[in-house]
Amino acid sequence: LHATLDVIVVSRVSDGSFIDFNTQFGQSGFTPDDLNDAVTPSPRVFKNVEQQRALRELVLAEGVVRNVEVEFLLPDGRTTPTMLSAVRVELDGEDCVVTMIRDLTAAKEASRKIEESTQAVRDIFDVSPDAISVSRVSDGKFVAFNDEFLRLSGYTREQAMSSSALELGMWVDPADRIAFVSALARDEMVRSLEIEFQTNTKIRVPILISATMINLGSELCVAAYIRDITAMKQNERDLMSA
Repeated sequence: LHATLDVIVVSRVSDGSFIDFNTQFGQSGFTPDDLNDAVTPSPRVFKNVEQQRALRELVLAEGVVRNVEVEFLLPDGRTTPTMLSAVRVELDGEDCVVTMIRDLTAAKEASRKIEESTQAVRDIFDVSPDAISVSRVSDGKFVAFNDEFLRLSGYTREQAMSSSALELGMWVDPADRIAFVSALARDEMVRSLEIEFQTNTKIRVPILISATMINLGSELCVAAYIRDITAMKQNERDLMSA
């Protein structure tokens, strides 16, 4: 009871009174008097009184409640997100409910920071003037790309998603693909490899492609950055003919 980092409280089913709690409860800022809130629902501990009433009815009827997010009102007036589980058991001959409460404050904050970071990456991804794609190493299929990739390739989002560059015929010269894959396998990155890229309408576009290996969740992927150098090539031809 006292070894866990979760708050644990034990109450009688007969009258709702609390008969035991662990040391984590004492560190939460609540006092035993605050537990009277569970006997007569009020916005003293539970932020949502209706949720409190519904959870009590559920555990009495079903015998268990698992992993329900609940907001508690702390003694200083702040709210804290928690995960609540409860089980109806017999302890020393008495019908009781054991409630376990896990503080989610740190987890929620970490999740918020990840979401902000992910959105920042997404914003950079979308405003890049270069085409960007992410594909799985296992099967080569695209799992992400930006709007510029769709514009350059001529494919719709639905056509490109879960297809590979090989399946879509984007590689003009098989030797280019071999050089690209070999460099990735050897160095885990490719820098400014000049090749031709074939669009959905079979137009060949000169590009510079750079790529690196990344872990996306549990998947090893290739993030590729593709720059259209059509204008640069035209300028080179113009200068040579001048």
